[in-house]
Amino acid sequence: MEHPSRADLISEDTHPARTHTCGKIRAENEGDEVVLKGWVDTRRDHGGLVFVDLRDRYGLTQVVFSPQDNQTAYEIAGQLRREDVISVRGTVRPRGDDMVNPDLATGAIEVSADDLVVLNTSETPPFVVSAHEERQMNTNEDLRLEHRYLDLRRPDLQENIQLRHRLYQTTHRYFDEHDFLEVETPVLMKSTPEGARDFLVPSRLHRGRFYALPQSPQTYKQLLMVGGLDRYVQIVKCFRDEDLRADRQPEFTQIDVEMTFATEEQMYDLTEGLMVDLWDDLEDTTLETPFPRMTYDEALRTYGTDKPDLRFDLKLHDVSDCFAGSGFRVFESIVDDGGRIVAIRVPGEGDQGRAAMDRLEDHVTDEIGAAGLIYFQLPSDGSGLEQNLSSDALPHEYGRQAAEQVGAEAGDLILTLAGDPPTVYEQAGDLRLHMGEELGFRPPADEGEDAFLWVTDFPLMEYD
Repeated sequence: MEHPSRADLISEDTHPARTHTCGKIRAENEGDEVVLKGWVDTRRDHGGLVFVDLRDRYGLTQVVFSPQDNQTAYEIAGQLRREDVISVRGTVRPRGDDMVNPDLATGAIEVSADDLVVLNTSETPPFVVSAHEERQMNTNEDLRLEHRYLDLRRPDLQENIQLRHRLYQTTHRYFDEHDFLEVETPVLMKSTPEGARDFLVPSRLHRGRFYALPQSPQTYKQLLMVGGLDRYVQIVKCFRDEDLRADRQPEFTQIDVEMTFATEEQMYDLTEGLMVDLWDDLEDTTLETPFPRMTYDEALRTYGTDKPDLRFDLKLHDVSDCFAGSGFRVFESIVDDGGRIVAIRVPGEGDQGRAAMDRLEDHVTDEIGAAGLIYFQLPSDGSGLEQNLSSDALPHEYGRQAAEQVGAEAGDLILTLAGDPPTVYEQAGDLRLHMGEELGFRPPADEGEDAFLWVTDFPLMEYD
């Protein structure tokens, strides 16, 4: 029997309205007649039956086509490909006990198809779009962005968008409950001196003059406060023409808040309350308040950054005094010029071999940019301290003093960097993150417990 071509699959007939989404059908719907619409995730041909996993943003439902139910629909289903858009009418029935998929919300049922309408066919996608994680490919990001409409169909991206939507709703509700007024401020404004360069928009009416896209609504919200509105909030787009970094983008969204007659403690309480509501609504997690606080200076000296990851230890220690009178010219000249010697105790790594330590030294100089790495090992067998300097250059007693100050024990490794602050603290902070990731101390961003921290008393100016 001659099969219809794919070009002939698309139906011009009207099709019934959708009754259910692909993620909402359950065992209690057994016997119901349903109409589903969505994208073909996968198709499988088995023993005279065609199985199609139908996907929409709500989930996945397995649809079964049988020649006994509808020969034409069965034949068309045999030609379906990934991302074809179809409408299916059928009856919900339970899967056999050996066919239940516990990993799928709809895994206890399937839909026996009575009718099939192809709404649109798809060319072969440039990459796999699938609700099945094992079928997703590690696709180059540039290719995904080139075909963004396909990338947006991936369940993990849709979950991110839905999470952002829920965050918006919780934020709006929270500030409304605290008597804030949501005010939309203008997008075209006068250029004013701020932290980055402005994006400029030429004026058609006033030749040679330009509008600026706002780096923040700072000017407008201050006018609102002077105007007596008392409490303002806006989830607002901001634009900054600056070089891209991991935490810098030309266009970004921020929760912008302003209050009159507010104290510092009120701002702490307000912000912590928002975080508590967000984590309760989005993560079903109860946060403990108040959040811990740390000064900028303490954060830099303890973690090497003003945004420390507190989910793992590996703190920095100033061991400059331990090497006083050591005769090691490198350390002594740095300290005499106002520099510091910073150490990190790495528990359980004192038995690392020479090859591993050589690689670490290369990383410190090539990637972190430090002048060098001095390390001390305390082997787990208790045989004593080892170091990558001869005892003539640096007597062991000074290394033992540093090990004692950082609380090192047998089996530990002590890493030291020397230089001028704040650079040496920042380099030690980079080394801390590297060791945390390499040794598994630092969990991935989406794993582990959340660790909130207020960093206070930022410097108003930098020495020039």
